[in-house]
Parts: sequence; C-alpha cells; structure tokens
Amino acid sequence: MTYLSFAESIRLSTMLRQPYRLYQPGVVDSFIFGLINQPAYRVDSEITTEVTNHLFEKPGDNFGMDLAAINVVRSREMGIPGYNDIREYCGMSRIRHFEDLFGLIDNNTIHRYLGLYQSVDDIDFWSAGIAEYPLMGAMVGPSFACIISEQFAHIRNGDRFWYENEGWPSQFTPEQLKELRKVKLARLFCDNADDIDTVQLYPMLAAHPAT
Repeated sequence: MTYLSFAESIRLSTMLRQPYRLYQPGVVDSFIFGLINQPAYRVDSEITTEVTNHLFEKPGDNFGMDLAAINVVRSREMGIPGYNDIREYCGMSRIRHFEDLFGLIDNNTIHRYLGLYQSVDDIDFWSAGIAEYPLMGAMVGPSFACIISEQFAHIRNGDRFWYENEGWPSQFTPEQLKELRKVKLARLFCDNADDIDTVQLYPMLAAHPAT
C-alpha cells in the first residue's frame, strides 16, 4: 500500500450538504487513503465547533446550527427519557445524587451539571451519554452501548432482507453465507477504488509503516 504524506485538512462544515469535491477525479481515493492511514482522535466529551457553531453552514456565512442544542431539544420534544431512566432500563442502578456520577463522568462535566440541573433526574440522556467514560475497548459508555446495541439488534432482526435472517424466500443457503462471510472491507476497497492496489487487512485499524 502506498503511504501518502499529509495533503490538507478539510473542515467538516464545508462538506456537509456540499459534497461537490467528491465529484472531482481521484478525490474519493484520497479520502479513503486519509481515513485508513490517519489515526482517529480519542473519543471524549468535547464536541467540535464544526457541529456546534457551523453545522449546515451556508457558503459565505460564518455561523451555522448547533448539533448539541438540537439533540437536547428534539429529545425533549419527542419525550426521550432522561439519563436516570435509561440507566434503569439498561439494568444499571439509578443515580441518587450528583456525587454518584464521580467515576462515570468527567469531574468538570459533573460540576457543570450542578449549575444546570436541579436534580439528577433532569439530566438529558444525550448529554450524559456522550460524557460517560467509554467501556474497555469501546468508544461509548455503558448507557450508549446498551441503547445502540439494542437498536441495531432490532433493525437487523426485523429486516427480512438482512442476509443472515432465516425463514424468508430471499434467505441465503449455508454455502452462500459461507462465501459472503469471506468478503472483507479491504477487498471492497481494492475492487472499487481507482488507485488503491493494496490495503491493510483490517482498514479500520491504522497500518504500521514498518509492516
């Protein structure tokens, strides 16, 4: 695989709803190279200003929408339960006092909550969900892991076109499934990209330059 030097950084706000750069020849390959060669930032409770100040920003404007505010508002409008209710739903103990959050969420965030909420039962699920310390080997904390896994399980099990589901006329035979499971993401990149000849076996993990 060819290792490319740093070319440029692109603001997310310039690409949302404006994917015109992807129409240029060779650009998709350069994006793929960047994604598979550049280590991702560590997940934390901070949110980039690209989505808190510049979400869906129109060309020429210096401001956009705030994704964090939108998520909190629409969760309240749709009646999404609070953080404590989600914890209980997922089999975890309820938080009784703000001090109970120590060890689950960063201390600075807990102190901010003290000035924002009168009760721990008022804490918005999305806010606390992204603030939780991630589980070992995961990118999200326990409450998000619970909800995300359940959501994807329902989507998969309820989709008659999911290739592993049985009992439908469209289901694959065991032999067909065996062949399908041989396909790797690396194979898809190599087969469909224009200028990618080789790629690490697991593209979601950055390859070491010495290997």
